[in-house]
Amino acid sequence: MRNGHIYFGNTKQIIKRNLLAGISRGVGVGIGVTIITAVLVFVLQKIVTLNIPVIGEYIADIVEIVEKSK
Repeated sequence: MRNGHIYFGNTKQIIKRNLLAGISRGVGVGIGVTIITAVLVFVLQKIVTLNIPVIGEYIADIVEIVEKSK
């Protein structure tokens, strides 16, 4: 059972490794969502400057709501 020791190793090491992995995933998701949201708001602001009648007003409202929530 060469690979069995991975699952039945030191409990403290397993907990520490899983805790670190969970924190890393959480931080990664937070950074990813922040970057995607920033790019989306940037693109929406550029669309508003094009003055497309129906879409521009709708997006302007969305951008205004996002900026007020900061």
